[in-house]
Amino acid sequence: MMELHLADFKLQLVSEADAEFIVELRSNQNLAKHLHQTSSNVGTQREWIKRYKEREALGTEFYFISVKYNGEKLGLNRIYNIKPDSFELGSWIFKKGIEEVIPILSDIAVRDFAYNKLGLQKCFFDVRKNNKSVIRYHHLFEPKVIDEDDMNYYFELDYSTYNINRQKILKLIDYGL
Repeated sequence: MMELHLADFKLQLVSEADAEFIVELRSNQNLAKHLHQTSSNVGTQREWIKRYKEREALGTEFYFISVKYNGEKLGLNRIYNIKPDSFELGSWIFKKGIEEVIPILSDIAVRDFAYNKLGLQKCFFDVRKNNKSVIRYHHLFEPKVIDEDDMNYYFELDYSTYNINRQKILKLIDYGL
């Protein structure tokens, strides 16, 4: 199993054993209010993970879970719709009460994986317009707004812009990967 190790936690690919944690996070209306709705049935989530594992094997999607070294599960990130030079970023959700830098570091580590390990050049993502704190965070990377609708902003972030701003963000949070 592929893992990315950071000082405080590691990212690993989700497995069927993570279905209950995923449902717990994604069913929490406060945490998931800006994400697409998913089923709150653990069995349905396990089936979704089985199908996801096929996409993972093809290299078209990677779903990460952030885990402390003591085994505590912290949150989720996903890259999907992987094409020859681009990917989409989403499913970014973390439980309450953890260190504030962990979701940021997890996001950066997942993007690093896509840009550096997979060699992709563009990241696409959307953010709900009413999710002000996440919009402010993403603006630190200086992405281009490529579209919008009543509910969302749609962004594109190229590798060189990401890499320049990645260093600034790590410095802002006083952390080095």
